[in-house]
Amino acid sequence: EEARGQRDQALRNQSLSLSFLSEQSASRGNTEAAILLALEALSSKDQPKRPYLFEAETALYKALLAHRQIKIFRHGAGVTDAAFNPAGDRIVTASHDKTAAVWDISSGAETVVLKGHEEALERAEFSPDGSRILTAARDGTARLWEATSGEQLFILRPVSNYPTAIFSPDGTRVLTAGENSDATLWDARTGKKVLGVRSDAYTRAAFSSDGRSFATAGRHFVSIWNSADGALT
Repeated sequence: EEARGQRDQALRNQSLSLSFLSEQSASRGNTEAAILLALEALSSKDQPKRPYLFEAETALYKALLAHRQIKIFRHGAGVTDAAFNPAGDRIVTASHDKTAAVWDISSGAETVVLKGHEEALERAEFSPDGSRILTAARDGTARLWEATSGEQLFILRPVSNYPTAIFSPDGTRVLTAGENSDATLWDARTGKKVLGVRSDAYTRAAFSSDGRSFATAGRHFVSIWNSADGALT
């Protein structure tokens, strides 16, 4: 009986140490190690004799929470869109506060704020090479920005009060669409209009994987167009 008590106390002390190490790992951002350490501190099928320890369960809960929720990025108003850059180390967010922001994933720091829109933003995304950002807002414009400096490159107008805007797969063109507006292709390098296709209302748009055609979705219908001449396919 005394030997079992000594064994249990030794296991408790070990579990306390593992729980402490788990919380230290979680605080440094190493959540995977934190989870493994906390699991080691708990009784299991492989360790049935290890005593239950509340501290170990708490450490596991904290590690799982930190692993699930890596970073929180806050605007001054509601966030309407978010997209990663191709490298996966930055994220751009669009907001009702009339701005888009670029955030560093590792640190959570806001690196660039894109200001210029006069109404709430609806869309924001990186170009396929990550060098530019495309935004669209309720002020009826879409805008192209330099992703690192935040410099505004072009304003594409008129778009719509509730627009959508996307890059082509190769990043050379931009497609805009919205309620009560044409779906329009723009040259992403010059900001010049390439072609437009007329309709009453477009709520969504998408390019084919090769960029040779694009689809527009409206009220009760979807249309597919040739990117070269705007003809229905």
